[in-house]
Amino acid sequence: MSNGNQLVAEHKTPIECGSRGLVLRTLDDMYRFAKYVSASGLAPKGLEKPEAILVALQYGAELGLSPAQSLQNIAVINGRPSLWGDTMLALCMSSPLWDEEAFHEWFDGKPGTDGFTAYCRVKRRGRKQPVVRSFSVADAKAAGLWGKPGPWSQYPARMLQMRARSWALRDAFPDILRGCLAAEEVMDISSANDAPVLGVGGLAKKLGVKQQEDEPQVAEVQAAEEVVETERDESDATDAESVIDEALGLFPEE
Repeated sequence: MSNGNQLVAEHKTPIECGSRGLVLRTLDDMYRFAKYVSASGLAPKGLEKPEAILVALQYGAELGLSPAQSLQNIAVINGRPSLWGDTMLALCMSSPLWDEEAFHEWFDGKPGTDGFTAYCRVKRRGRKQPVVRSFSVADAKAAGLWGKPGPWSQYPARMLQMRARSWALRDAFPDILRGCLAAEEVMDISSANDAPVLGVGGLAKKLGVKQQEDEPQVAEVQAAEEVVETERDESDATDAESVIDEALGLFPEE
């Protein structure tokens, strides 16, 4: 920084480094770290800008993730930050409310059939009943996911497992996950560009109902046709009378 002819060096407080890496205590610390990550070229896709990295750091900090864990485990999909399924499980397992003995994931049914189902069972300490959620091939077909290009075609069993896990963890530990969704689930959500049109018109389109301006009522069409037909008949009658009068004029009465 320049002060007349005198140069004054800008002083910045060093970022503290602890046993688990950098300790970001202030907003300035977080933004400086975000700029370093951005300049390094090692930022994950969707987190290239320092501002995006800063938001991811804050998002992860609220969930108890370190800066490095936030960058590694937070995915930005369709502009929405989310957590990979393994990270959701790790956060819940690190909680004192987690009941390790009750946790179980399994598959049932013949692979590839509609009955093939992934299950996830989790339980909070202090509660009697566990939370069990499932997701089957039939569920994936109903949601338009089965056979979809990408992960659902490459490793469908894993996607079924992640969906059942996400539902079980979010229902049992909402206080730990704070409303975040699994990245595997967010990938299947349409982007904002595909959002339906809102309002009466959007509802009518969704329900398959044609609005009145698109298709006139039958009674209105019939009434219009009758008016035209009446005008045509009157015109024809007038023309006929003119012809008769002209013919009679050629033959005057004796």
